[in-house]
Amino acid sequence: MANSSKLKARAKRAVALITDAENRAITKAARSDPDNPPLTAKDFKRMTKIKDMPPDLLQAVKRGRPKVEHPKEVLALRLAPQTIAALKASGPDWRARAEKAIERIARKA
Repeated sequence: MANSSKLKARAKRAVALITDAENRAITKAARSDPDNPPLTAKDFKRMTKIKDMPPDLLQAVKRGRPKVEHPKEVLALRLAPQTIAALKASGPDWRARAEKAIERIARKA
């Protein structure tokens, strides 16, 4: 969970950069949002901890991506800067196109 602690530290630094005036303005805007009113003490009392939820309900609200049978693996690949620039210049989804090109080459081998 080293990633989690890094994210928490980063969030704390970001919050530290917000001035008191900015924080008041953000809070005022949040409280005035009719679609998302702030939670009250009564709201918190009505909440159920995830660990206390019935298993069938917990399964229904399970977060994250569904598990796939053959997940992709991460690969670090060092490429020349001009190669990366050309791939990125080819437009959105350049990573998917690069993967398909590598797959075609792998099938020929």
